[in-house]
Amino acid sequence: MPSLTISPIVKTTVSVDAGSVAANQSLDVTATVKGLRKGYPVILWAESLTAGFGFSNVHCSAKDTLKFRLENHTASAIDPAAVVYNVIQF
Repeated sequence: MPSLTISPIVKTTVSVDAGSVAANQSLDVTATVKGLRKGYPVILWAESLTAGFGFSNVHCSAKDTLKFRLENHTASAIDPAAVVYNVIQF
């Protein structure tokens, strides 16, 4: 029978000002989020993103460290304003 592990739930927001992302390129972004644990799934979403932007590969790269790839899918470099992301980890 599998064992059941109960981990604390992390639910918070983090503001990220990633800087400029070149046309049709991506930028790896990190942010400190207290309580994140490596090896557990992370859910990330934003209420709104700059048009043409997306993100992928959301994970905890080290204790208390959120990492994801911010993607610019446009033909121009864009320096978006800071974005508040919602973060949940079970």
